[in-house]
Amino acid sequence: MSETNKRCKECMKYAKTAIRAHAKAVGNEDEELEIQVRDLLADLMHLCKIKGVDFEYNLRSAKNHFTEECLDHK
Repeated sequence: MSETNKRCKECMKYAKTAIRAHAKAVGNEDEELEIQVRDLLADLMHLCKIKGVDFEYNLRSAKNHFTEECLDHK
């Protein structure tokens, strides 16, 4: 397994931890992953709006990081 693939799998574990914690906090542990992701993103958008953080900028930045981290992960 390449170092890039290892990094992608490591990042996936971090994301799963965040999703599980949020799902437990809001009580949607039995929902599909897609719904859990959507709900977490929506709550992050609320947080960013209240705290004056540019969510869209950070989403674009995250997409760029993802692309760079997983260039050879196909």
